[in-house]
Amino acid sequence: MIAVLPNTVDKEVLRSFLIELDKEYESKASIGSLYEFNVNLIQSQCEIKPSWYYSHIRKESKGLFQKFPVVKNSNNQAICPICECVFSTNVTLEHIMPKGGEGEPRLAILPINLVKCCRECNTPKHSERSRIKEKSEIHPYFEEFDIEDYFDIKFVDTNEGFWPEVEFNYKDDSNGKRIHNFIDNYNIEKTYTHSVKLEF
Repeated sequence: MIAVLPNTVDKEVLRSFLIELDKEYESKASIGSLYEFNVNLIQSQCEIKPSWYYSHIRKESKGLFQKFPVVKNSNNQAICPICECVFSTNVTLEHIMPKGGEGEPRLAILPINLVKCCRECNTPKHSERSRIKEKSEIHPYFEEFDIEDYFDIKFVDTNEGFWPEVEFNYKDDSNGKRIHNFIDNYNIEKTYTHSVKLEF
């Protein structure tokens, strides 16, 4: 899936660049090493403007947003692959390696770097790409972990009585630090606590 871009762009150069970019990205993501991904090492370089994301990927009239895959739960409901909550009407695209801020703008329109997720998970906290393993991105299409191994539910005494609250705990190793980074970047502790309170 490659967007149709302005005539000023050499489409064959762009196509070659995106194919190489995709191949190298997948090789790193499949082993949990996106922090080692270096776009500068790709031979067929091409300028990619961050604005292309909004004008050619996210723009509804282009129809590309609907083509991105959707994860479903056992009840065949579309869910956010990050927090696993059932989608509301507010669905967005998250850049696993961020495009703006201290991110990598050349990944702005790369489909493999985009994941359909809920608005709550698409936070401004994730604006700097990771360059070390302990803080590296976890790609929900390439990696998995059992989130139930990392949290407990406790009851907190408030003015309105006892209410449940989710508390995450992490192992002090590189994998535990990556998961901590993932939970923090996407505000999952807040989302889970809200969901638990609603269920309670």
